[in-house]
Amino acid sequence: MGPRRRLPAKDERRGAIRTIRVPSVSVHPQVQLKLLLDVIVSTKHRPPLVPGLEPHEWPRDTRRAFSWVESNKPRPRVPRRMLARAPHPPPPRCRPSWVGLAAWAGGAVVGLCCSESRAWPACLLALLLINVLIISSAHVSVKRAVGTVALATLGWHLAASWWVVLAVHENDEWTLMWQGLVLAVMVLAQVLWFSLTWWLLHAAWQRSASPTPAKAAFVWCVAFATADVLRQLGWSGNPYGSLGIALIDVPGVDTIVPLIGAQGVAWVAMALTCVIALLLLRDSKASSLWPQVAALCATLLGAAGLAQATPYVMSSSAAADQSALDIVVMQPRILGRGPWSAQLRDSALTSLFEVIQQSPAGTLVITPESYMQEHPPSQAVGLWGELLSRVREAQVQVLVGMPYLWRESDTPLRLNAAVHVTPDRLGIYAKERLVPGAEYMPLQKWLGPIYRRALDKEGESEQPAPAELTAPLYVQGVDVGASICYELGFALTMADRARRAALLVNMSLDGWIPSAIFRHQMLTVARARALESGRWLLRVTDTGGSVLVDHLGHVVPPTRTQGDVATFDQVRPREGHTLYNTVCEWMAMAPLLVAGAMLVHALVRGALRFRMIRRSPT
Repeated sequence: MGPRRRLPAKDERRGAIRTIRVPSVSVHPQVQLKLLLDVIVSTKHRPPLVPGLEPHEWPRDTRRAFSWVESNKPRPRVPRRMLARAPHPPPPRCRPSWVGLAAWAGGAVVGLCCSESRAWPACLLALLLINVLIISSAHVSVKRAVGTVALATLGWHLAASWWVVLAVHENDEWTLMWQGLVLAVMVLAQVLWFSLTWWLLHAAWQRSASPTPAKAAFVWCVAFATADVLRQLGWSGNPYGSLGIALIDVPGVDTIVPLIGAQGVAWVAMALTCVIALLLLRDSKASSLWPQVAALCATLLGAAGLAQATPYVMSSSAAADQSALDIVVMQPRILGRGPWSAQLRDSALTSLFEVIQQSPAGTLVITPESYMQEHPPSQAVGLWGELLSRVREAQVQVLVGMPYLWRESDTPLRLNAAVHVTPDRLGIYAKERLVPGAEYMPLQKWLGPIYRRALDKEGESEQPAPAELTAPLYVQGVDVGASICYELGFALTMADRARRAALLVNMSLDGWIPSAIFRHQMLTVARARALESGRWLLRVTDTGGSVLVDHLGHVVPPTRTQGDVATFDQVRPREGHTLYNTVCEWMAMAPLLVAGAMLVHALVRGALRFRMIRRSPT
C-alpha cells in the first residue's frame, strides 16, 4: 500500500464545511444533509476507490475516510421559514378496506339524510368523515384517492334513491328488474361524474410544485362543486341526493337560500367541513394553525353576512304582490283504478264535472299528473265537448294532467302534458325533463321491446317537450309556471319557470311510490324551490298529500278539505326575482370555469400529460 494519506486538521475540516453553500430553496432538511455529504465525499476528502470491490474489501485509508464522514455528519441549521415550507409528512396510513368501508358508510348516512332533512347533524358529521378520508388518502396514491371518492358517492346516491326500487310494489319480476337496472345506471352515472372530476384535478394537484393538504382540500371542493353541477345534466341527470336538500332544516339556512340556493348551501357546507378536516389532520410541528382558523372564520362570517343581507335583498326584489287566486285541487288515487278503459274515462270526467259545478267563478281547478290517460281528440265531441261547455258555464279554468300528441312538428311527439282549459282558449304545458327508463327510453330502437315488456306500455316512449311548450300559462291575469313531477328536483329548470311566472304549480303522480320517506323528501324539495325563487309553490299529488308552500318556505294548510278535494284560498302570486334566481346560471358555471382553468394551467406547465401508448425503455 502507498504512503498513508493525512486527513485534514479539525480547523481545516470546519473551514471546508463552511465553504459549502446550501441552495436557498425550499428543500427538506434530510435532502440538504444528503446533498452536503455528496459534496464532501465527491471533493478533496474522497480517497480513490478501487473499482470492482465490495465496501469491506476497500483499502484501509478508504474505509477510514468513510468512517470519518459517518461519525462527523454535519447538522446544518435550517431557518424556521424553510421548515414551515417543507413538505408535510403524509398522515398515518390505514388499511384500504377500512378506509373504503368508512367512506361508503359516511356516504350512505348523507344519502339517507337527503330523505330525512331533520337529521342534519348526522349529515354534517358524516360529511366531515368523508372529507377527512379523502384529504388523507390524497397523499397516499391516486387509486386510494379515487377509490375513496367513488365508494363515498356510491353509498351517497344509492341511499338517496333506494326507495325507487323498494317502494315499487309490482308482481311482475320484469318491472322490478328493470327498475333496479335503471337505478344502477343512474347511480353509476353520478359516481362517474364525481370520480372522473376528482381524478383529473387530483392528478394536476399531485404533480404541482408543492402539494399540501390545504391544496388537496381546495381541489376536492372544486371537484365536488363541478360534479354537483354536471350530475344534473343530460338524460341520466338525477335531481335526488342533493346535499343542499339534506341541510335545508339547519337553523339559519332558510335565510341564505334565496341568495345562493340549495346548491350554494351544499358548497358552503363542503368548504366548512374541509377546513375542519384540515384542523383535525394538522401537524403542529410542520405548519401553522392560523391559516385554517382564518379560513374557518371567514366562511362563517360570510355565511352570517349573507343571512343578514337577505331581508334587504328580498324586500327590494319581491315586494309587489298581485291579486290572490282561489285554487281547488283534486287528489284522487289514480294507479289503483285498474287498466284504462272508456268506463274509467267517463268516471274521471264525471268527477271533474262535479268539482267544476261546485266551484265559484274565477277558480282554478287542478288535477294530478296523468289524471286522464288518453290523448284528447282533435275535435271536442262527446264528454270532451261537455267539458268545454261546463267550463264556459261556470267561468272557471281547469288544468288537467294527460298525455298529448303534438302534431305540429315533422314527426308527431308523444308528450306528458297538462292541458289548460279556459272559457275562451286552450293552453298546453309539456314535461321537459323525463324520468329515464320510465317515461323516456334512450336507444329506443334496441331497448324498445324490453321497455314495453317491463312497463307494459304500448307504442314508443314519450319525448321531451319543445321549448315553446314550456312557457307559463295565463290564469286570471297571472302567469303560472307549471312543472310535472320529476322536474321539481332540478334547480335550474325551476329557476327558468319562476323567472317567467308569478306562481309555481307542480303536478305529480306519487301513487307509484307509497312511501312516507319519498313524500317528506319531495316536501323538502318543494320548500327549497320556493325559497330559491321567492314564489308560492303548489304541489298537487294523487295520494292526498297536496301542499302549498309560501315564498318563505312555510307550509300553508288548505282552507278546507272534503274527501279527495282540497281548497286553497288566497294563494298570492309574487313579482320580482331573488338573487339566486337571477345569477343561478352564472353560479353553476363558476366551478366549471375554475376546474377548466386548473386543468389548462396543469397542461401548460407540463404537470399533466396523457400518454395513449406507453413506449418501451429501449
